[in-house]
Amino acid sequence: NVTGFSFQTFWGGTSFAAPQMNGVTSLLCQGTHGRIGLLNVPLYILSGTNGYRGRNPPLRDIKTGDNWYWSARPGYDQASGVGVPDVADLLEALRDFGY
Repeated sequence: NVTGFSFQTFWGGTSFAAPQMNGVTSLLCQGTHGRIGLLNVPLYILSGTNGYRGRNPPLRDIKTGDNWYWSARPGYDQASGVGVPDVADLLEALRDFGY
Protein backbone atom coordinates (compact mmCIF):
# COMPACT_ATOMS: atom_id res chain seq x y z
CA ASN A 1 0.00 0.00 0.00
CA VAL A 2 1.70 3.16 -1.25
CA THR A 3 -0.42 5.69 0.71
CA GLY A 4 -0.17 3.97 4.09
CA PHE A 5 -3.95 3.60 4.29
CA SER A 6 -5.93 0.43 3.95
CA PHE A 7 -9.51 -0.74 4.43
CA GLN A 8 -10.05 -3.14 7.32
CA THR A 9 -12.97 -5.56 7.26
CA PHE A 10 -14.60 -7.38 10.15
CA TRP A 11 -13.71 -4.67 12.66
CA GLY A 12 -16.26 -2.79 14.70
CA GLY A 13 -18.48 -3.27 17.67
CA THR A 14 -18.32 -1.48 20.98
CA SER A 15 -14.63 -0.64 20.68
CA PHE A 16 -15.38 1.43 17.57
CA ALA A 17 -18.85 2.76 18.45
CA ALA A 18 -18.24 3.86 22.06
CA PRO A 19 -15.61 6.53 21.27
CA GLN A 20 -17.77 7.84 18.42
CA MET A 21 -20.83 8.11 20.66
CA ASN A 22 -18.68 9.81 23.31
CA GLY A 23 -17.77 12.47 20.75
CA VAL A 24 -21.39 12.80 19.59
CA THR A 25 -22.58 13.17 23.19
CA SER A 26 -19.98 15.89 23.77
CA LEU A 27 -21.30 17.77 20.74
CA LEU A 28 -24.89 17.36 21.98
CA CYS A 29 -23.93 18.70 25.42
CA GLN A 30 -22.22 21.65 23.76
CA GLY A 31 -25.28 22.28 21.59
CA THR A 32 -27.70 22.16 24.52
CA HIS A 33 -25.37 24.20 26.77
CA GLY A 34 -25.68 21.64 29.53
CA ARG A 35 -25.44 18.06 30.57
CA ILE A 36 -27.65 15.45 28.96
CA GLY A 37 -27.18 12.63 31.42
CA LEU A 38 -28.22 9.15 30.35
CA LEU A 39 -28.78 9.46 26.61
CA ASN A 40 -30.65 6.14 26.52
CA VAL A 41 -33.82 7.75 27.87
CA PRO A 42 -34.44 10.25 25.03
CA LEU A 43 -33.21 7.76 22.41
CA TYR A 44 -35.72 5.11 23.50
CA ILE A 45 -38.50 7.69 23.76
CA LEU A 46 -37.73 8.84 20.21
CA SER A 47 -37.59 5.28 18.89
CA GLY A 48 -41.03 4.58 20.36
CA THR A 49 -42.69 7.79 19.19
CA ASN A 50 -41.80 9.87 16.12
CA GLY A 51 -38.04 9.42 15.97
CA TYR A 52 -38.04 7.77 12.54
CA ARG A 53 -40.65 9.97 10.88
CA GLY A 54 -41.07 13.55 9.82
CA ARG A 55 -39.12 15.91 7.63
CA ASN A 56 -35.91 15.68 9.68
CA PRO A 57 -36.05 12.50 11.78
CA PRO A 58 -33.39 12.28 14.51
CA LEU A 59 -32.99 8.52 14.01
CA ARG A 60 -32.51 6.43 10.88
CA ASP A 61 -33.98 2.98 11.30
CA ILE A 62 -31.93 0.00 10.14
CA LYS A 63 -34.59 -2.42 8.84
CA THR A 64 -32.56 -5.13 7.13
CA GLY A 65 -29.35 -7.01 7.71
CA ASP A 66 -27.91 -8.82 10.69
CA ASN A 67 -24.94 -8.92 13.02
CA TRP A 68 -24.47 -12.71 12.69
CA TYR A 69 -26.69 -13.31 15.74
CA TRP A 70 -29.73 -11.03 15.39
CA SER A 71 -31.69 -9.77 12.41
CA ALA A 72 -32.71 -6.14 11.93
CA ARG A 73 -36.39 -5.25 11.63
CA PRO A 74 -38.39 -2.00 11.74
CA GLY A 75 -38.04 -0.14 15.04
CA TYR A 76 -35.81 -1.21 17.91
CA ASP A 77 -34.08 -4.56 17.46
CA GLN A 78 -31.14 -6.46 18.91
CA ALA A 79 -29.08 -6.09 15.73
CA SER A 80 -29.07 -2.31 15.38
CA GLY A 81 -30.68 -0.96 18.56
CA VAL A 82 -32.53 2.28 17.86
CA GLY A 83 -30.67 2.80 14.58
CA VAL A 84 -28.31 5.56 13.49
CA PRO A 85 -28.62 9.07 14.91
CA ASP A 86 -28.61 12.15 12.71
CA VAL A 87 -26.66 14.33 15.14
CA ALA A 88 -28.04 17.71 14.02
CA ASP A 89 -31.64 16.49 14.09
CA LEU A 90 -31.05 14.66 17.37
CA LEU A 91 -29.84 17.94 18.87
CA GLU A 92 -33.09 19.61 17.80
CA ALA A 93 -35.13 16.74 19.28
CA LEU A 94 -33.23 17.06 22.58
CA ARG A 95 -33.94 20.79 22.60
CA ASP A 96 -37.63 19.98 22.07
CA PHE A 97 -37.39 17.72 25.14
CA GLY A 98 -36.12 20.68 27.13
CA TYR A 99 -32.42 19.91 27.29
